Amino acid sequence: MNPLTLLLYAAFLVCFSGCGKIQKKMDPRAPEAPRLLDGLSVSYYPDGKKMGEAQYRGGVLHGRASSYYPNGKKKSEAFYKDGVLDGKSMRWDENGKVVGEADFLQGVLQTSAP
Repeated sequence: MNPLTLLLYAAFLVCFSGCGKIQKKMDPRAPEAPRLLDGLSVSYYPDGKKMGEAQYRGGVLHGRASSYYPNGKKKSEAFYKDGVLDGKSMRWDENGKVVGEADFLQGVLQTSAP
């Protein structure tokens, strides 16, 4: 595996790791009843700009996961199925130029390009 592919793979794992079940307490008055994340989860930088978004099903990543630079441009995008990378993953620099892409099948790297 070339260094750029390894970096790309590591970036996706860092941005969207946590393939274990993630719990979110829906009602602070009911701490005994946590629920698993289901649907779209969005995170923001302190200034209110979007930092990332990811789809969850049953507490695990399932669907598109994207991260953004503070300038609003897309940083990375990957697709997950039941918590593992599955499909095309891409990474861009802060100016929008593609710096890496890879294809995964059930968590196994199939192809990559710098």
